[in-house]
Amino acid sequence: MDEITIKFPNFMERSVGFTVPSNGQFYVVSFEDLVYYQLDSGSVTEIEQEWELKEEERVILVEGDRVPFIGLWGGSPIHKREGIGELQLKNSVVSLVKMDGQIQRWKFKNFSGDWEQVTFDCSRNAFLFGTPYDFDYKYVKII
Repeated sequence: MDEITIKFPNFMERSVGFTVPSNGQFYVVSFEDLVYYQLDSGSVTEIEQEWELKEEERVILVEGDRVPFIGLWGGSPIHKREGIGELQLKNSVVSLVKMDGQIQRWKFKNFSGDWEQVTFDCSRNAFLFGTPYDFDYKYVKII
């Protein structure tokens, strides 16, 4: 298992959500900031062009694109992946119920006690666990 802690840039204190990763790439959004992560290269990019957070719609508008996110207001995470299994989240414990019935668990922390979400990466055998603070964000590759 390979576990990566997602670090926010110094200017970003707290997040309200994140997008479903694709190949280890995803956005993390706060009320004031939007950053884009590319885990393979280690790149973290602040989005400086015009963007807008639509909380009730659970989308970020970036250059005319509607990008759905999950977080404080819910959203649509990917909890089932063919050939891998189903993710379940309860009290900061992520359980992966595999196709053969075996269960693998990860215990995380949620410093704020506020919202928490988990979703599969839509392209890789991995998942992203997120909460408001960066020291609790984890990207986990499933072996």
